[in-house]
Amino acid sequence: MRLLVDNALIYDSASFSFRRGKLVSVDGIIRPQESHGIEFDMVLDAGGAYLVPGLIDIHTHGRAGYDFCDAGHDELLVMAKSYLESGVTTVMPTLATAPFDKWLSAMDRINAARDNGGARFIGLHLEGRYINPGKHGAQAKDLIVRPDTGELEVLIRQAGLPFHITFAPELDTDGEFLSRVLELGGTAAAGHTMMTYDEALSAEQRGISVYSHLFNAMPPMHHRAGGVVCAALIGSAFCELICDGIHISPEMIKMAYRCLGRERTILVSDSSAGTGCPDGHYRLAGVEITVKEGRALTADGALAGSTLNLFEGVLNLMKFCNIGLEEAVACATINPARAVGIDKFVGTLEPGKYADALLLRPEGDYGFTIERIILAGKPVDI
Repeated sequence: MRLLVDNALIYDSASFSFRRGKLVSVDGIIRPQESHGIEFDMVLDAGGAYLVPGLIDIHTHGRAGYDFCDAGHDELLVMAKSYLESGVTTVMPTLATAPFDKWLSAMDRINAARDNGGARFIGLHLEGRYINPGKHGAQAKDLIVRPDTGELEVLIRQAGLPFHITFAPELDTDGEFLSRVLELGGTAAAGHTMMTYDEALSAEQRGISVYSHLFNAMPPMHHRAGGVVCAALIGSAFCELICDGIHISPEMIKMAYRCLGRERTILVSDSSAGTGCPDGHYRLAGVEITVKEGRALTADGALAGSTLNLFEGVLNLMKFCNIGLEEAVACATINPARAVGIDKFVGTLEPGKYADALLLRPEGDYGFTIERIILAGKPVDI
């Protein structure tokens, strides 16, 4: 399909700004604006609306009633459609702590559902098993194991690339696990961890490129011992923020953003199965959770992921930090793409990348509504 989106304010990720122009897509790939001789199948007049890259969620366990660990093929298709309708065009399916064999079977089902007619499933994010039991959060403590390079090699071979893993670096005492992740082409995040400040700095130097859901499932910062949070804020790695106002208070998000800036902040949903659903009972990798008034909780009261739509996280970041769309949108597009090594394909509206985009219309001081979703150069009905 050949698509032209004309009269739009197009987001330029390099300059964090918008410029009036057009989007040209041929067979799902963005072409240079000055392309000539193309007979378009569809021309959309944006009417001066904002055109931004489709959102990218690299840390999400599920939505629409289903969880990536347990969902069957048809359920994965429902999830993919639900992600897309919320403005997320690229998803890195995330598996929480589960038995090793359950991870492998989940990978097979996810791989079989990548061509799904909804949001694009790219790669895999493993969050669990190799985490610190002292900061297990909502994950099954009895299934946590020490980092195992033998298991790792099987997992990466089965999942393929891109491959991203959250683990507790302090348990990788000889550094072999992290080294093997990087050697095999994966990326690594520190999370569910009890690292000290010095251990965190060392982990960054050895190749940790992301801190998973900053502030959550890690010791709090103290003025006499900054710990992992302080190291993350003043370091060089990306930091995930769950911007729902529940996992982190608005003022802490504002403080973190002032340290991280638009270059190192990644917005994630960390959404669980109850996202987009009524209050009720759901599962997170086999763990029973309850959603009530927007909070997903285990039986003992631990937060069990969120019920956040990533687009809402973008709007919340704007409101909490008093920033514009031009800054906030980078945190849910190019930054996550760079963090897990998929920025050659998605994350910006540059020629050669997938033509995934959202057409946004302003609404109020920090509000925008999604007027149109485009996936691989095709408008989506919402």
